[in-house]
Amino acid sequence: ASFAAAAESLGATIVRRDVYAPGSGDFRTFSRGMRTFGAEVLFWDGDSREAVALLKQLGADGISVRVCGGTALAPEQFPPWRELQP
Repeated sequence: ASFAAAAESLGATIVRRDVYAPGSGDFRTFSRGMRTFGAEVLFWDGDSREAVALLKQLGADGISVRVCGGTALAPEQFPPWRELQP
């Protein structure tokens, strides 16, 4: 089963699915779309190195969401989390 199917079976509502151009580093449209659709959780299946740019953009846009993405984004495996702390 896919992540989306499993989440929906537990009562989650998928408000949007997006793709991004790897290597672009521009997440402005993506970030603002999260606000428009009222997302509460972001499941990141992209490159963990690009997650830094995404998280910085979310912060710049004042968007607060829970971020999920597997072990690659776990604090002990993802040193850039320290850069993003207020």
